[in-house]
Amino acid sequence: MRSMRTACILCRSGPPIENSHVIPKFVIRRLKAGNPLGTLVFSNETNRVAQDGWKGDYLCNDCEQEFSKLETWFCKEVYDPFFKSGSLNVAYKEELGLFAASVAFRYIQLAIDLNPTKPLAIGLAQMFENLRTSLLSKRFSDIWSHLYIEFLFPIKSQGK
Repeated sequence: MRSMRTACILCRSGPPIENSHVIPKFVIRRLKAGNPLGTLVFSNETNRVAQDGWKGDYLCNDCEQEFSKLETWFCKEVYDPFFKSGSLNVAYKEELGLFAASVAFRYIQLAIDLNPTKPLAIGLAQMFENLRTSLLSKRFSDIWSHLYIEFLFPIKSQGK
């Protein structure tokens, strides 16, 4: 998707590079490996296959590198260990929250871009801006909009 954006959605200064991934590339590789054809199928277009995940002209090179550090941490500390052992014990620390926030931040921008005529949900612009400023400050504790990252907190099953 080419937006012809002139500034990075995070720092708003550098020009965005082409094709910033919304979902990290290591996740896309695993999803493709699980398909015998080595492709992706999106739930909204099941008759079309894709070679790569959602992308957009979102981040400048510097911001892309900062998100890449979070993705590398998550892949090494959470993702790979889980798929190697089938279980996981993760410390809820700054990197985990910032990684989740970075994915939510890019996904919100993608959702806005894919629905240009749809009015923004109440509070979405404030959530997006809070994510942006918190990611810039690199402080998860500054994020007040936790609704979209609640999967970070343990959920107790009620047997349902």
